[in-house]
Amino acid sequence: MPVAEFGRFAAAIPAPLGLAKIRLEDGSFASGFIAEAVGVKDAVDISRYKGWRAYVEDRKDYGQ
Repeated sequence: MPVAEFGRFAAAIPAPLGLAKIRLEDGSFASGFIAEAVGVKDAVDISRYKGWRAYVEDRKDYGQ
């Protein structure tokens, strides 16, 4: 993304989301999205699926 466009992109991210450096499983860091605690209060932890697509695919097996 061009640096000149980053401000517009960041300003359009709705609360409770934000951008931050996140630590990956291998210990390295990358830029990524984070959410304030209030945004995930009732959320399901899908970490074991290693991604949204795998979670959605698994839910299909349960008719959800």
